Amino acid sequence: MENTVKQIITKCLLIDEAEITSDTHLVEDLYADSLELIDIIITINETFGTDIEGVDFPEVETVRGLCRVLKRKLTE
Repeated sequence: MENTVKQIITKCLLIDEAEITSDTHLVEDLYADSLELIDIIITINETFGTDIEGVDFPEVETVRGLCRVLKRKLTE
């Protein structure tokens, strides 16, 4: 799952996957703006059939946090 999330991030932000680790901060390290974050979340929701929403955004600061929210949504 984490590899797929990283691939989605690289496509949405047009960056190299080598720049991303589990602890990479989406805004501080990758300089993602709010529209890019929404694009990432929409793509993840479409890919995994989940419904990550705005209320989940505080947990989505890092790749690890995003994967944690995704895992929780997949088990709901």
